[in-house]
Formats: sequence, C-alpha cells, structure tokens
Amino acid sequence: MTPSALAKEPEVFADVLDIRDAFIILSPSRSAGMGVGCIPLTELEAYIRLYEVDDIDRFLQLIRAMDAEFVEHINKRNQSKLKQ
Repeated sequence: MTPSALAKEPEVFADVLDIRDAFIILSPSRSAGMGVGCIPLTELEAYIRLYEVDDIDRFLQLIRAMDAEFVEHINKRNQSKLKQ
C-alpha cells in the first residue's frame, strides 16, 4: 500500500527533474531565524559552478520561483501556528 504522502505527491515532468533535484540539494543552505529565508545567491552560484549548469537563466528563474513559493508557504504556515 502506498503511503498517503506519496500518493498525494505531484508528478514531476522529466524536463524539470534537474531543477527539482537542485532545489532539494540547495534547500538546507537557506537561512533561518524568525522565519525561513531564501536560498542565498552564493549557494546558487556554487551549485551552478559545481554541477556545470548550462542554462543559467532557466536554472535561476525556476529555482528562485520555487524558492519564493516555498518560503511564502512555510512562513504562512508558521504564522498560523503562532496564532493558535
């Protein structure tokens, strides 16, 4: 039987698997304090160099968009928990 968390996981299309994997690798490098912060630009640059990313514009656009949504979601969730 498939765990419910995996059953609800969205399908990731093959053309963005590299971006998903990069996001997973980069996520622990984000700052945390009063809330969750974005992945630092220095970490994105390091990833681009280490993994020899070809399409830097695509990479940055997609990672930054995912990161902004993630940070907003987590910070909203944390705010609602504080209000309870």
